Amino acid sequence: MSLRIGLVGLGTIARAQHLPAIAATDGLTLTAIASRNATLEGVANHRDVTQMLADVDAVSLCTPPQGRFDQAMAVLRAGRHLMLEKPPGATLSE
Repeated sequence: MSLRIGLVGLGTIARAQHLPAIAATDGLTLTAIASRNATLEGVANHRDVTQMLADVDAVSLCTPPQGRFDQAMAVLRAGRHLMLEKPPGATLSE
């Protein structure tokens, strides 16, 4: 069984680190991207994380800390696995 992964944000770090790591890991399949500015051929492309949730089992947030809290909560509320870069939020309370 393969875990369907979605990336939120497709910037330099996601392209240089996340995409190769997912491709090199057995049992993971990149199935979706959520980005306002970028698309990736061969996967479902969405404008935001909530649109992407039906296509994935897990989400990796590759976005700046500002706004990450709301994205993370949407993923968790949908019952999906979540991976966060550090810092996990923009403020200590997040």
